[in-house]
Parts: sequence; C-alpha cells; structure tokens
Amino acid sequence: MAESLDDLNLPSVAILRLIKEALPEDSKLSISKDVKLAAGKATSLFILHLTTEALSIAQEKKRKVLSGPDVIEGVKQCGFEVFAETLQKKLDELNSKKKRGSTNKKDTSKNVSNVEEMEVEDEDEGEEEEAEAEEEEEKD
Repeated sequence: MAESLDDLNLPSVAILRLIKEALPEDSKLSISKDVKLAAGKATSLFILHLTTEALSIAQEKKRKVLSGPDVIEGVKQCGFEVFAETLQKKLDELNSKKKRGSTNKKDTSKNVSNVEEMEVEDEDEGEEEEAEAEEEEEKD
C-alpha cells in the first residue's frame, strides 16, 4: 500500500492523453505542467476515494473481493449517480464479452482473453506520446 499520496502518481503520458481527449480536436491549447500535475493528483485522489467507498460496500456485504457492482454503488455514494448507468452498461458489455469468450469451443482456458477485443497500445505510440509530454513540459 502507498505510504503517501506522492506514491500514487499516474504516468504523465496517461494524464496528458486524458486531458487531450477532453479537448476539442481542433484545439491549439498548450497544457501547462501545473495542469498535468493537478489533473494527475485529482485523478489519483478520485480513484482512492472511490476505492474506499467500494471497499466499504464490499465489507458491509462481508466480502473480501471488490466487484464491478461495488464500484458502481461507490460512484453513486460519491455523488456521481449520473455516471452509474453508463458504467453499468460498460460492465454488462464486459461480462457478455467474457461469456462469449468462455463459450467459444476453441478456447478451453477460462483465463484466456479474446485478443481481437483487447486494445493494446503500440510501443512506438507510447514512446511518441511520452516525448510529446516531455516537449510540452519543457515549453512551460
């Protein structure tokens, strides 16, 4: 477990990608180092808070494993009910994909993922994004 909030930093490339996805495609805005830092801290804190809520729900039900429904209920308890329906749909999609994958007769292993449905980041793409993030930090 992390000893301090500084141990919970998310990769700056991931934060930058999330910020850029939130901006309009034609946006010419530069993202300052402070924005990336603040967004990273806020994201880490949100995940920590949401996990704490989900853990509380699981413990109330005397379970030792967090589940998707625990997270969705945690989202509601954190005051983000507006996202609960979308999360439930995504969870249902994930569960149906898992069921389809496990009923596939070619796949005899329960732990094998359907490779076609996985989104894998290209190694070169990740390096390019990291270089872009470093360039933007140098500009600031």
